[in-house]
Amino acid sequence: MRRGGLRAVVTFSLIIAAYLGLNFFIGWNVQTWLDSWLPAFPAWALWTALALAALGYLIGRLRFLPKPAGRGLKVFGAYYIGLFEYAVLLLPLADLAVWLFYASGASYKGTVETVGAVVAVLLLILFAWGTWNAWTPIVRKYELNVAKDAGGRRRLDIVLASDLHLGNIVGNRHLDRLLPRVEKLKPDLILLAGDVLDDVIEPFVRNRMAERLGRLSAPLGVYAVLGNHTSTTAGTSRNT
Repeated sequence: MRRGGLRAVVTFSLIIAAYLGLNFFIGWNVQTWLDSWLPAFPAWALWTALALAALGYLIGRLRFLPKPAGRGLKVFGAYYIGLFEYAVLLLPLADLAVWLFYASGASYKGTVETVGAVVAVLLLILFAWGTWNAWTPIVRKYELNVAKDAGGRRRLDIVLASDLHLGNIVGNRHLDRLLPRVEKLKPDLILLAGDVLDDVIEPFVRNRMAERLGRLSAPLGVYAVLGNHTSTTAGTSRNT
């Protein structure tokens, strides 16, 4: 194996090990809270659910799975990744809070239950806020003055949309919210600046999302980078 290939394998292994370790940390915290609050809750159920959530996105990509099951696992896993990120940030603070309260003489069981409940509520609030934010198109306007001759044109209105990630989670319903906002702005030019699709094209084709995107129009055209922002993928355009 070449040095570059070995380095990639080692790097990937370290990333997976770190990810699994962080998930074990999350599971340990959740189990500690459940043991205090619901001692009869079976540990195997918690760890099975956590394993499916943590690895769901990867397992869902396996080709031998029925397509509905694979899509369900990918969606489940994708939502979990959002919770995972917040949990990694909140749980160390929660553990520190438990230690400080216990060191000051508070009941360990009561402290674990209270701090665990606060973290659970915060996770639900952050998850709900993040979901709303992801599903709600937000328009931000920027005005730039360019000291350059543009013939007779004095103003150019450009709409730039990025990171649509159209796939199993974000689809036609999101486009139905986004497209009217774009049409209302009446831009001269529309740019889709990368990550139009998520990891695979299958849901984009299956749900005929191209028909929605085909409604986009602008006098100077619609241009898109379909892959990653830094990809060399050729852009596509459609003039009206």
